[in-house]
Amino acid sequence: MAKIFKEEQRFHEPLSKVLLVILALAAVYNLIEQFLNKGWNESTNYAVMGLLALAAIYFGVRYMRMRIKIGRNKFRIQVRPLPWSYREIHREEVECIQFFRMSEAALSGGWAIGFNPDTKIFNFGDRSGMVLLLKNGEEIRVFSRNLYRQSDALAEQMKELGWPVE
Repeated sequence: MAKIFKEEQRFHEPLSKVLLVILALAAVYNLIEQFLNKGWNESTNYAVMGLLALAAIYFGVRYMRMRIKIGRNKFRIQVRPLPWSYREIHREEVECIQFFRMSEAALSGGWAIGFNPDTKIFNFGDRSGMVLLLKNGEEIRVFSRNLYRQSDALAEQMKELGWPVE
């Protein structure tokens, strides 16, 4: 697939990482307190399992990435390390492509929330990006600052290749 656009974006929500670290510190304190007061028992096992779960969540969030690739005939998007998030959309499946930039009012009005099961949203914290309306009625919203920054040149390239860009 000859790529006309490729991007890898990391999850950059510092508050969630800080909250996970605080929870982990509280779990470590609880573990040490239980071990010193009661020795190793069943509740200590639960504390260790909780701490391991927090560590797994932290590293999952830390290494989470969204990869976007637009080629001549395909649009691919995946949020790693989530294998079920992979989407590959062929040009023939797309009815319309639009680029957007949301205002604060639209953002606070819930436009970025997908209540419709036919709407898929890929967002790592940006306010601009691309909407793909598929012929089967599905709508895919991809929030990416770089997609929007390059929207004029990208739209021109995509039109030349036969993508239905508005």
